[in-house]
Amino acid sequence: MDVERCTARGRTREVRLNRIYLDPKRPRPSRREVVTRFVCGALFGLLLTGIVWVFVPWRFPSSISIGILIATAIPLICGALAAYLGDEFWERVFGRSLL
Repeated sequence: MDVERCTARGRTREVRLNRIYLDPKRPRPSRREVVTRFVCGALFGLLLTGIVWVFVPWRFPSSISIGILIATAIPLICGALAAYLGDEFWERVFGRSLL
């Protein structure tokens, strides 16, 4: 975590900054932007789920329920990470070559 010295009302204190939303140099994203990031991340998660679903052999009935759990979890996790991290999520997934 980053630490910054803030002076407010004549007092100086150290503030730990969350790199994403609490950085005063970076504006907080609007609700529409966060929803768009989540939807794009969830769609990417669905693509990953499809790839996993094709390449993993589902031979037993119990594995189908685990597959459904994975098919639900991957898009939700990708969507939440994309909404929270924004472009940093896509840089970590694809690198800077595609952005």
